[in-house]
Amino acid sequence: MRKLIISAFMFTLLLLSFSSARRYLVDVEEISYYKTTVNMTSPTIAHITKKIVIRNIIDRDIVPGYAYLYLSKIPATFYGKPSNERKAVNVMNLRARTDTGIKLETSLKSNTTTTIIRYGIWLPLAPNETITVYLSYDIEGIADRGILFYNVVAPLESSSIPIRKYDIEVIPPKGYFVSYAPDGKKVPMSSEKAYLWSDKSAIMQYSRIPMVPLPVPGSIVFWVALIMIIFIWGFSDKLKKVMVGRQ
Repeated sequence: MRKLIISAFMFTLLLLSFSSARRYLVDVEEISYYKTTVNMTSPTIAHITKKIVIRNIIDRDIVPGYAYLYLSKIPATFYGKPSNERKAVNVMNLRARTDTGIKLETSLKSNTTTTIIRYGIWLPLAPNETITVYLSYDIEGIADRGILFYNVVAPLESSSIPIRKYDIEVIPPKGYFVSYAPDGKKVPMSSEKAYLWSDKSAIMQYSRIPMVPLPVPGSIVFWVALIMIIFIWGFSDKLKKVMVGRQ
């Protein structure tokens, strides 16, 4: 009986210790600002840059150590909307550094649905101190190609460190016109026609066809208008032949 009581007490103590340690680890740091810039260097290839501001939120010094980003590509449907499918992202040329120019260790792992970026921060942070990390890499095949239109959905992302504030900026390829960017705001004074989202996700459709952003995907408006023009032209031509035949 005595052994049973001691075992139960030790087990309870272990659970309390684990719970406290887990809570402590979760609350050690946060990403106070997380900005992703998706610069479409070609219709289907993007250069990604990330500004990640990590803050120590406890009252003692910490070393952040390894942090992880989890990325998944979300293919777009024919109508320019995100699908329910998830794919790993083809990440190339990964680099990481601090705002003071210190290069950081990085590594990549992938499975069928997710690409994992690991970066290491082995620098001490005093209470409430921040460190800014810049990540950069290229993604091939980020945009889905349709007939005359391209649809890009910013990769679904999550982080091992809690994120307080998101911003996503998407810059279309040069020579292309944005036809759909729901909830995106045009960046003022931007020569690259950049759009900004204060959220985890961003959707953009662009084309060589001169268009302005519309409330619905421009591809739908374009093809519906084209079909209507062809129908009206064909109907009017047939009507003319009927009228000539009656004369």
